[in-house]
Amino acid sequence: MKKSIYILALLMVANALFAQEKVVESSAKKAPAWLGLSEPEYIITSSESETLDGAKAQCLANIRQTIVSSVAVNISSSENYQEDISMSGNSMDAQRRYQTNIESIAASLPFVSDILLDDAEIYWRKFYNKKDKSYRYEVHAKYPFSTFKRNELISEFMTQDKEQYDKYLALKDGYSSDFTEVEYIDRAISELNALRKYFFDAKRQNEVDALVSNYRRMYKAISIVPYSEKLGEIVYYLELNGRRVTCSRKATLKSEYATNLQVRAIGDNLYKITYKYDYCLPEDENTIVVSQKVGSVTAKNTFYFDPK
Repeated sequence: MKKSIYILALLMVANALFAQEKVVESSAKKAPAWLGLSEPEYIITSSESETLDGAKAQCLANIRQTIVSSVAVNISSSENYQEDISMSGNSMDAQRRYQTNIESIAASLPFVSDILLDDAEIYWRKFYNKKDKSYRYEVHAKYPFSTFKRNELISEFMTQDKEQYDKYLALKDGYSSDFTEVEYIDRAISELNALRKYFFDAKRQNEVDALVSNYRRMYKAISIVPYSEKLGEIVYYLELNGRRVTCSRKATLKSEYATNLQVRAIGDNLYKITYKYDYCLPEDENTIVVSQKVGSVTAKNTFYFDPK
């Protein structure tokens, strides 16, 4: 009895709400047969807003999200990404994390941004609320999304994903190459950090972290090595793993007694320091400290000279 009364009350509320609103305009005299249903090879969605454009925009967002989620589900369930999930203490959380990360990447694919309501069947209605004298639009959309299209999008995603991993492999090869610019390290770390944000699996994230650490250690391995010295002039080079490298950042020079300190690149990956020693006395500690900023590290060397 109580259940019947409850159902009756709900029906009365629904009828009251329906009585408050009426359709004042629609895109067609008769609602389409697919309204409120689901059909294979199609995405059927609806939305409402105070404006027709707003409701259409939300329908388009729903379609895109449905497509992105479809791609994410298929990719996150593939064998390629099961290793981290099986190692996780909570496989359900890992699966959700994968799907969320994949969705954010899939949403940026050109195919997704090219999805338009022009390709969908649209039916809309405009309602007038008698109680508060307001209007609202209700939009329904039926968008074709075949299995073939879904697989095509998955293939596009996997192609992009491979391109990103190939970038990592190139940077891994570059680590052991004979590059001669310190800026190569800067660029490599910057590119690796971008890849770290892209990769949605812990395995590749860990690979990137390890390579970044290796690149950062290179900064500490750079040293300032003397090449030739004579009074008023010092020639040196930067050395990394037994080879000369260059740095676009200018070195800083400091001396208690030498004046007019200047440094410039002279070719062959060498740098020349020139200085005046007019006010230097033999009994003073006559030194020039060269500091070179490389990454977050500063390489230093102290050169001694005798003004006699």
